[in-house]
Amino acid sequence: LYRSAINLKFYPNNIMKRTIIIVIVALVALGIVGYLYSQNLALQSKNDQLNQQLSQLEDEKTKIETDLAVLKATDLAKEAEVLALKLASAEKDLASTKNNLSIVEKSRSDLALDFYKLKSNVAKIPAYLNAIDAMENIAAQGPNQTNVAMVDAKVALLKDDAVSSRWQTARTEINIEKQSWMGGLIADTVRHIILTVGKLVSP
Repeated sequence: LYRSAINLKFYPNNIMKRTIIIVIVALVALGIVGYLYSQNLALQSKNDQLNQQLSQLEDEKTKIETDLAVLKATDLAKEAEVLALKLASAEKDLASTKNNLSIVEKSRSDLALDFYKLKSNVAKIPAYLNAIDAMENIAAQGPNQTNVAMVDAKVALLKDDAVSSRWQTARTEINIEKQSWMGGLIADTVRHIILTVGKLVSP
């Protein structure tokens, strides 16, 4: 009984702990999504500005090339030389704008990838929380064939070697007949799962 009482110390309120974890995860995920969204808006605005600038520079370059061709045809060397310098400057500005546009598009692509990873990671969280619930049931009810098998199944679904290793260590200390288990080892597994959930929503 003393051992069981110690075990229960690690799980004072199953529902409350799960709710707190969900709220924390939701707030962190919401904050990251908000940041990614604001970054995307800023990059979209910069992308639009650069596209507009690129279009203007291309029009300017085309006009200079046309004027230069006309001057060369009329043998106005001085004016042609000035326009040639303007053309070189326009081409330099055009190249710079294209480079900036490429950088912005790369940033948007990276941002989209970050958002995809976050969405994928958040989708994994319920399975981790289910594993915690299953482990807490052992502490609340005492170990039996059903709840131990349930933890086995929930942990297997995670496909997380670190969690599996910790659970197997805790499992070896479970004695269903004597109704004994090492609450500290199960608690260690739960703590690791909580840390893993935190990493899943980290930027």
